[in-house]
Amino acid sequence: MLNPAEVGFILDHAKPRAIIAEDALCGIADEAIAMLSEPPQIKAYINHTGTAVPADWIDLEDWLRFSEDDHPHVIRGEDDPVQLIYTSGTEAHPKGVLLSSRCLFSQFVSCIVDGEMSSDDVELHC
Repeated sequence: MLNPAEVGFILDHAKPRAIIAEDALCGIADEAIAMLSEPPQIKAYINHTGTAVPADWIDLEDWLRFSEDDHPHVIRGEDDPVQLIYTSGTEAHPKGVLLSSRCLFSQFVSCIVDGEMSSDDVELHC
């Protein structure tokens, strides 16, 4: 529901190296990216609606197909940033909320214990 200017604000603040968008949203993403002085190096789309996407976008499925040798070895500490989520910005510009490994781990444990989650449950974290 964000317009290109709002998406552009978030991208300018986060300075991502890559962006992944649903195929139907690539046009809005491109409008936002056009506003940036440092555009993402990789633009990948999720083929969800069958909407045609610009030629400079790559299919996420193709991008993710790589051999086991190509997987990066990344070591993260408990307090290292893992996820940057933006608030809705209903009263001002969206604000980035930085989550650490420890924060996410604690949240997941809380969901398992207090929410009585089991291995059959499916959790959406966006």
